[in-house]
Amino acid sequence: MKKLLILGILFLLIFITGCSNGHNTDINKADNSYKKVEKKSLPTKIFDNKTTNSQLSEQEIKDSIKLYLNSDDDLSKAKEYYQDKLDSEEKLSEVDSKEIKQLNKLTRENDNNFYNYIKNNRLPEGYNKYAFKISKYISTSNKVFENLDKQIDLTMNKLTEDGEIPTEDFDEIKYDSKIVNGKEQDKIEKFLKEKNIKTRAFKNTE
Repeated sequence: MKKLLILGILFLLIFITGCSNGHNTDINKADNSYKKVEKKSLPTKIFDNKTTNSQLSEQEIKDSIKLYLNSDDDLSKAKEYYQDKLDSEEKLSEVDSKEIKQLNKLTRENDNNFYNYIKNNRLPEGYNKYAFKISKYISTSNKVFENLDKQIDLTMNKLTEDGEIPTEDFDEIKYDSKIVNGKEQDKIEKFLKEKNIKTRAFKNTE
């Protein structure tokens, strides 16, 4: 099952419940099976094809979709370390904050570069609809982590005495469930299977 969908949902739910329920930390400490997520290096390769006004071949668009999705998967995996810190109610350091910003920057570039690529070129028959559907699905699911970064900046000076961030400051961390949902994910996975595009982002395509 593709992790991109559940990462945004779990990150939001875990963080908010973690802020409001202090007993979560005790549960994690008591659970000997709990293993902290290992920190990964920030990805260096993202989708950056600047081709414009061209008729793309089927192989070109296949390779582009695969690179875009795999790059996004690498970025998502790198974010898991920071999500795990929030899950265990660890404070984010200045270094963490800078790295989150860099991850968001790379994510935006990956999303924008792919969108501009499919918008400014002519796609082969059968790819136009789903190339844009994939772009919209991924970029929308990424907004949760990006919005969290913005909210952290706004609320770091509002920490309570016990180091928690007021949960009311996170009311706007959400994405459009009409775009990111299981039904849309199934459609994308079906398309990728039909076109034989295997990607780490959608496990059911392998």
